[in-house]
Amino acid sequence: MNDQNFRILLSPILNLINSNIGVGILAMPFCFHECGILLAITALMVVAVATFFSCTSILRTTVKFRCDSLEQAAYKSHGLLGKRLVELSTIGFLFGMLVGLNVAISDMSTDVFATVGGIKPTLAIRFPALLFSLTLVSPFCFIRRIEALSAASSVAVILYSIFLLSLVIGYAVPKILSADFVVLHFRLWRPEGLVHCAPILASSLCCQV
Repeated sequence: MNDQNFRILLSPILNLINSNIGVGILAMPFCFHECGILLAITALMVVAVATFFSCTSILRTTVKFRCDSLEQAAYKSHGLLGKRLVELSTIGFLFGMLVGLNVAISDMSTDVFATVGGIKPTLAIRFPALLFSLTLVSPFCFIRRIEALSAASSVAVILYSIFLLSLVIGYAVPKILSADFVVLHFRLWRPEGLVHCAPILASSLCCQV
């Protein structure tokens, strides 16, 4: 890959990381805490395999029928009913992503900041956080050319990395190195937490489809 192709692909890659995968990365500590280490890793591997086969199937279908979108390919392969099913599935997927992002912003992020600040997360904190996020994000939704957001996506990716490193270095490492640390404190397998984390685990990878 030459430098010109790399620069062309860099912008959509950064936007993909910021819009979809970034939220999944931020939510991974919560998923590992709720599901357990082994169950979370197993679920991630299953979703990764499903995402790979889904992307491969979509790519082969669009190439075979020479279509630019999955809806057109579904129309040529399964008729109007197939096109409607794909459209409804896409709408449901996007709606689920919207709910997941709002939950990650208003619930999980406020819990993290409340833990860091030593305060109790309440509705009085979560509602302003959600309102602030929606007010900040809404203008970007009306931009026609997504490539223009690559600079903001780069800054967001850097902030993701700094935030995760601060959590690991500031909270995880001191507890592991402390004298009171016991390996039995780790959660390895907790199936009841999978109900809360399945949408996050799926969306963090399946958004690539």
